[in-house]
Amino acid sequence: GMKSLKVSWPFQEEVDRKVVPEYYEIIKEPMDFGTMLKKFNNNTYKTKEAFHHDAMLVFNNCRKFNKKDTSYYRCAEDTQKEYEKLLKLHFPGEPIPPDTTNVSATAEPPK
Repeated sequence: GMKSLKVSWPFQEEVDRKVVPEYYEIIKEPMDFGTMLKKFNNNTYKTKEAFHHDAMLVFNNCRKFNKKDTSYYRCAEDTQKEYEKLLKLHFPGEPIPPDTTNVSATAEPPK
């Protein structure tokens, strides 16, 4: 699954507030794979759209916060590609759900 992907290492747990306090000024709806796994195991996700929403938050938040030339940004791109392959595998013939996150991928400098 997603957690075993080499490129997904930045997304395994929430961003540390002590290390990167400004992250939480820019990112309004933080998400990470560790949190998603807990939600999955607790049957919080009632639809694949709800799961997809959180997965897209992980990728979009990363692209919003990090510049294009960073390894974090590249990890988001690569992990999203792998994630979409997994979706196609598990839901053959179904379209990938729409991105409902409302997170623009352009990084805005902290005010």
